[in-house]
Amino acid sequence: MTREAKLPGHLLGFGDDQWAFWRCICLRGAGLPVAQVLELAAPDCAAAADQLIQDELQLAKKETSSTYSKFEQLFHDATAQVSQAIHRIAGSDRFREAIVWQNRQAIHTGIASLLRRPPGSTHQAFKHRKHEALVANYLQRYCTKNDTIGFFGPVGLARLVPSGEAIAVRPGPHLLAARNVYFEAWCIDALAETLAQDKAILPWLAPRRLPHIYIDGTVLYLPFTKPLTLSRSHASVLQACDGERTAQAIALELTGNPSSGLRTEQEVYIILEQLSAMKRISWTLEISPEGTHPECHLRQLLQRIGDERLRSTNLEILATLERARDAVAQAAGDAEQLDQALANMEATFTNLTGIAPTRSDGKTYAARTLVYEDCRRDIEVDLGPDLVCALGQPLTLLLASARWFTYHVANLYRQAFMDAYSELAEEHDSLTVDFASFWLWVQPLLFDEDARLVDLLLPEFQQRWSDILALSDSQSHLTFTSEELGPRVLAAFDAPKPGWNAARYHSPDVLIQASSPEAIRDGDYQLVLGEFHIAMNTLQIEAFLAQHPASEELLHSAALDVPEPRILPVLSKQSFPVSRVRPALITPKDIRLLYSADTCVATQSQVLATGSLVVESVGEELVVRTRDGRWRFDIIEVFAEFLSRIVFSCFKIVPPSKHTHRVTIDRLVIARETWRFAPAEIDFANEKAAANRFLGARRWIRAHNLPRFVFVKVPSEQKPCFIDFASPIYVDIFAKMVRHNMQIDAAEASIIVSEMLPGPEQTWLPDAGAAHYTSELRFVAVDLVKAD
Repeated sequence: MTREAKLPGHLLGFGDDQWAFWRCICLRGAGLPVAQVLELAAPDCAAAADQLIQDELQLAKKETSSTYSKFEQLFHDATAQVSQAIHRIAGSDRFREAIVWQNRQAIHTGIASLLRRPPGSTHQAFKHRKHEALVANYLQRYCTKNDTIGFFGPVGLARLVPSGEAIAVRPGPHLLAARNVYFEAWCIDALAETLAQDKAILPWLAPRRLPHIYIDGTVLYLPFTKPLTLSRSHASVLQACDGERTAQAIALELTGNPSSGLRTEQEVYIILEQLSAMKRISWTLEISPEGTHPECHLRQLLQRIGDERLRSTNLEILATLERARDAVAQAAGDAEQLDQALANMEATFTNLTGIAPTRSDGKTYAARTLVYEDCRRDIEVDLGPDLVCALGQPLTLLLASARWFTYHVANLYRQAFMDAYSELAEEHDSLTVDFASFWLWVQPLLFDEDARLVDLLLPEFQQRWSDILALSDSQSHLTFTSEELGPRVLAAFDAPKPGWNAARYHSPDVLIQASSPEAIRDGDYQLVLGEFHIAMNTLQIEAFLAQHPASEELLHSAALDVPEPRILPVLSKQSFPVSRVRPALITPKDIRLLYSADTCVATQSQVLATGSLVVESVGEELVVRTRDGRWRFDIIEVFAEFLSRIVFSCFKIVPPSKHTHRVTIDRLVIARETWRFAPAEIDFANEKAAANRFLGARRWIRAHNLPRFVFVKVPSEQKPCFIDFASPIYVDIFAKMVRHNMQIDAAEASIIVSEMLPGPEQTWLPDAGAAHYTSELRFVAVDLVKAD
């Protein structure tokens, strides 16, 4: 029987017999053609600057004056041309629509002001240049970043096929196949909180015990506290708060049971109010953070209201907000109408809730606005066996080291958890430790950046890779074959299994450096590793499943990969506010863990709370079990999702240094060439005259042998920024970033410059009109060796 015949249909084996790819791949691509960002370049001006620099090295200063004059004139002309291009782009419908989605204020201030004046206007020149930089900053994101958001970062689908050519690409007639507008979770949470202020609806709301609470008979268990004995009536009410039954249903049940000691509904409601005030229960309108349609959960809760007038009034309030959302969706494709629809949406929301329509201004991944759009790209891409083979051979080596990493991370945390258990067991004089106390005790190990155990392992991981690659400063590009590195890698990173079940997943982002699909089919391509996400299936997020036309297939695939029940925490809304990136590959066998007071679930099936669990030592291992003994789990599996999030971005083969090499194995670039500078080293950033600043930039990149196209990461920004050193506007943006970060402590303010690979001329992803886009392929690799 062949290897493929042994594997489930959603997998395609590669390399040795230990790894397989999901056939489903996420194609992430920019929403605007890469050629648009090149419209802000001035290559002739850059060439003149380079000639001037060359002349300065060879000629006396007085002999370079004519060359400088020529450069100065070219720079003046280039600046004017770039201003015209910025003006044209700022007025384009697609660009304006993208800005409306992200920053409506910018449309009405900076961009409106820019468009009112002719290109290159000298009136209020400082503000005008600032507005031009605003356009350039957004443009580099829309043209060079493979983000997944809106129509300017649509989700694409690709698939692996077992036969055929290296790649087949079939773009549809339009960029987008589907557009969908969703409420941000906080928007519906805010509406629910407003509606819940009407205490008249409380009888029809379902109170729930907070996760750290456990009640057994009349005994209440709380973290770090001796058990408390409650009155019979309080215990009866608290026991009934299961998050499913309404307060009215609880009251009817308890008042009908003489043993509860409760005679009237009002007595039950008074106790519920007391328990809520004591932070024992939550009794309000609460929306589950799971799913992309929080408004549907709110509607279900409102439909339980028994009073017809109250029910219809509240449902109409929700419907009013939904109509405003629908108007936003209908305005897609028209920047002016979209702007008006969003303005109406904001006004409607504030009128209904009294709350500002935006939050967390300036923060990234903060779900700042009321609604967002996700889209699916109109394209089909098939990747054939030749490309899979070219990727699979070198990737197998990286995956072996990722397995080693998770295996040893699990060992570190096992020991740390055992130490915590021993301390708590001694403190409480019991070999059974309540999990709620244990959970709070180990918080620093999970969430404190200064207490991350992975930081103890990462230097060893990097040193082993350094020994394998024999890194030196004599070369900028290092090239190896998987055949020569294979024995070294497998010896250095020998590990029997992944650290936990979810660590069977790894998700590498892979870019194809090629000018076209035809070039790929001709073998004229190189592969470039983007981010390598350890111990996580990055296709699990809500945004991808919501755009996939057959998401049930992905759920089935996940169930086959890990047949054991997984413990999946319901992530805190405060810590994880963006619903679209929450994990959504939750199968019926999986168990959701409630640990935070600010989260709930829509259904109580397969749900455990921290208060219902205890920790015990069995032999040399820690286990977590339910107090009734129904469920029992290995300690690492209980924390698996958090461990995956801790190691998610730890795959850094080359340690930070002043200069790191480009490293290639076979056709796969596993590390781009990178440089690090202190801001003070980039002295041209302080040049007052723009022409001299541009000339200084050309001199600086020549001195350090930097490429024209780079991505720059600075401490003050979460995301890297594309810089074209042949563009006056992007040189100015770079200089401003450097100046801003000069104010940061020198130990922290490292300017990281990485080569852009693939470059703008090596972007294979087309649309129907033959425009090309930057892109990356998000693969899911599955370790066929199980964790147990």
